[in-house]
Amino acid sequence: MRRQRFDDLLNEGAMFFCRVIDYANDDHLEGAIPERDKQSERMFQLMSYFRNPRMTLATLRANVEAAESLDPWGMRESTIITCLTMRDAEVRHMWKEYAGDSETSHGVAIRTTVAALAQAFAAQPLEIYGSQIKYINHKEDSFGMDNVMRPLLHKFHGFTDEHEYRLLHTYRAAGGASFKPSELWEPYGTVRGLKIAVDLAALICEVWVSPHATEANVREVKEALRAKGISAPVRISQMSRLLTA
Repeated sequence: MRRQRFDDLLNEGAMFFCRVIDYANDDHLEGAIPERDKQSERMFQLMSYFRNPRMTLATLRANVEAAESLDPWGMRESTIITCLTMRDAEVRHMWKEYAGDSETSHGVAIRTTVAALAQAFAAQPLEIYGSQIKYINHKEDSFGMDNVMRPLLHKFHGFTDEHEYRLLHTYRAAGGASFKPSELWEPYGTVRGLKIAVDLAALICEVWVSPHATEANVREVKEALRAKGISAPVRISQMSRLLTA
């Protein structure tokens, strides 16, 4: 993450979760239903129409239209996520893309574990789910329509190199109350989402500072952690050796 985001995390003690729909700018299939599952659902609705004499043609049309949509349950609007990578090794392009690393700027990477994530959100009253992402071909593969969370746990196979682990929170209206998706989450610039409180001492197992960082940058990060009572080790990226070789 970029250094400013890291500082915000330390100062606010909260992680930003963004609406799934806001990721659609980079991946229009984010949270979408595969074509095979859409076809299966259309066939199911047609069969239901012929088997149920009480079902009207208008109801059938509405059900088929819902089956043909990318997100028939509205989960892309009602769910917010934050994303991590499960890669064991560093990747240069991820430092550039997510930490803004260059000769004039640097960021950090927080290393944690699944167990540490669970502990970090244990006191949080909101339900936070965690899952490793599976990658599929949306034109050929299928994951079934038996669980509304499935679309959020699968991504287009073109993003396989991310090795993503995802944290999710879904809004559940009490008693079936309706809501306006546009008003559900707080605005943050061009996206909407929510900052969710987290136990930083439990979350942060280690911090790596990006390849172009200096020893002074490393000391700054150590001091920032120490000021919050966090004793996690801090080290500079191993890729820094490649830049100076």
